[in-house]
Amino acid sequence: MTTAHTPAVNPTAADDGGEAGSSTVLYLGLRRSPLEWRAELDAAAARGLGVHVASDADVSHTGLPDHRRGSFDRGSSLAEQAAQASPDQAPVAVVCWGDKYVGLTALLAERFGVRGIGTDAAAVTTDKAAQRWAMEPYGLNPPWRAGRTLDDLRAVASELVAAAGLWCSSPPTAPAAAAWR
Repeated sequence: MTTAHTPAVNPTAADDGGEAGSSTVLYLGLRRSPLEWRAELDAAAARGLGVHVASDADVSHTGLPDHRRGSFDRGSSLAEQAAQASPDQAPVAVVCWGDKYVGLTALLAERFGVRGIGTDAAAVTTDKAAQRWAMEPYGLNPPWRAGRTLDDLRAVASELVAAAGLWCSSPPTAPAAAAWR
C-alpha cells in the first residue's frame, strides 16, 4: 500500500516514464491524502500518460521524480503561477484538485491549447457575485446583494431579513443576528 510518505512501488505514477514525445497530464494543487490522488495518478500512468504535478504545497510525497514535480506561489499573479507550474512540454490535459486552482487550470489549458472551461468561465465560477450576476437574466438567484464593507453587510442583512419576514438585532458588541418572528 502506498501512503502519503511512501512512493508507489509499481511502475505507474512514480515511474519516470518520460520518453520524449509521450503525452502528459498536468495535475494542479495536489492535496495531502493519497486517497484523493493516488488512483488518479496511477490510472493516467497506466494509460501511458506522463504524470506531472504542480502545487503550492510540497508534492515530494507523490513519489514522482523531481522533473515531474513543480511548485508555484499562490501569492504571485496568475501569470507567474502559470509560468512556475508549466512542464517542459505541453500536456494533453490540465486537471485541478480544488476550487482555488480553477483559474490557473483554465489559464494553462488555454496556453497549451487543450480543452478546458476557459478563463472567462473560470473567473465567473470562482466569484460568487459574478455567478449571481451571470444567472440574473434567468431568474435563478435567491435574494442576494454584493458588498465590500461592514456597512454594506449591515444594509444587505437588514434588507434581506425584512424581505424574508425576519427580525434582526445588532447588539453593540456582537454581529447581526436573525431569527423568525
